[in-house]
Amino acid sequence: MHKTLLALLLLPIAASIISCSAEKSAEPEYYVAHRDFGRVSDSLELSILDSLMNPSRFPHLDQYSPTSAEEERAYSVLLDYLKSKQLDPQHFVIYNMIRGLDSTLSFTLAHANGFVYSYNLDRLNQELAKAGPDEDGFVATIPPFTGNISGYDGEYRVNLKEETLQYFAAQ
Repeated sequence: MHKTLLALLLLPIAASIISCSAEKSAEPEYYVAHRDFGRVSDSLELSILDSLMNPSRFPHLDQYSPTSAEEERAYSVLLDYLKSKQLDPQHFVIYNMIRGLDSTLSFTLAHANGFVYSYNLDRLNQELAKAGPDEDGFVATIPPFTGNISGYDGEYRVNLKEETLQYFAAQ
């Protein structure tokens, strides 16, 4: 009886220890941008990327809930377009939506690649700054690329009458 009681008391402790060691040995998952950023890394831990693409700041495209029939149609056209380009909606956040007077609905989107690049460029420049200034007093930094670093940021304008989409790349 005492052995059974002891075993019942120790079982949760043993399970907790096993669980903790399994959690510690798990490798973090990474998002890979599949773009060449030069000296800047093209990958980032998913947990960090999730915090950068925080849905409280910007709604995720894949979690967007249209509020009208027009928005539903425009959203459907947008998702079909992204699918045709083999782009995953979960990698986008919505910066802005504008309903035009000409029967258009425009989505301004940002892609995960841009978040990866910006975060990793900042980290790389912080590392370079730790070396301090050179003999001329300059601190080495890598200037950011200009333009559409992600390749997918920009305005996706849906014509609601024709149910077509035009993409205007961010510059």
